[in-house]
Amino acid sequence: MTTPADIIASSLFGSLLARPAVYTPPDGGPAVPCRAVPAPAPVDSAYGETVMRAGLSGYKLLTTTVPLPEDGGRLAVEGVDHIVVGAPAAALQGRLWLVTVRTA
Repeated sequence: MTTPADIIASSLFGSLLARPAVYTPPDGGPAVPCRAVPAPAPVDSAYGETVMRAGLSGYKLLTTTVPLPEDGGRLAVEGVDHIVVGAPAAALQGRLWLVTVRTA
């Protein structure tokens, strides 16, 4: 049975927002073609009373195409290489990963 979360994920990754991408695990395993949707992933750093926001970015990935992105894995989106930073967060009832990345 198709759920509302399935419909949302399908619509999002079938839209113009989704970009062609390739995920490669940090252990050098096989590369996985996928689609990535840009998503903000700010990180706050506090220095006394001053809070700074780092220049990390994020992408949403379907859990059906990338079973578990890992820290140190590579995500190439439209030819630009990124490195996954930290563990991914599950979203949309477990249908999406939100990965934080930095440019390689």
